[in-house]
Amino acid sequence: MRRPISIMADAVPELYSVPRGIAADLTASISLLADNPTPENSQPAPGRPGRHELRAHGYIVTYSIGDEKITIWAITED
Repeated sequence: MRRPISIMADAVPELYSVPRGIAADLTASISLLADNPTPENSQPAPGRPGRHELRAHGYIVTYSIGDEKITIWAITED
């Protein structure tokens, strides 16, 4: 089931701070979550029930998987 992806307002400036070339690759990795919300490079977020972490391109994307959508909560350097 393909789910839409929503980025929380607090995560938008974090995404804009990622260098341009890496941001394109990171955005592509985030887009893949719509079809596969638990890829091999993801894991449950420690200490954050219901959230997962995607490690990609030197960044950690914290997100949750809902019935209707994927929500991106934070993007931080790994």
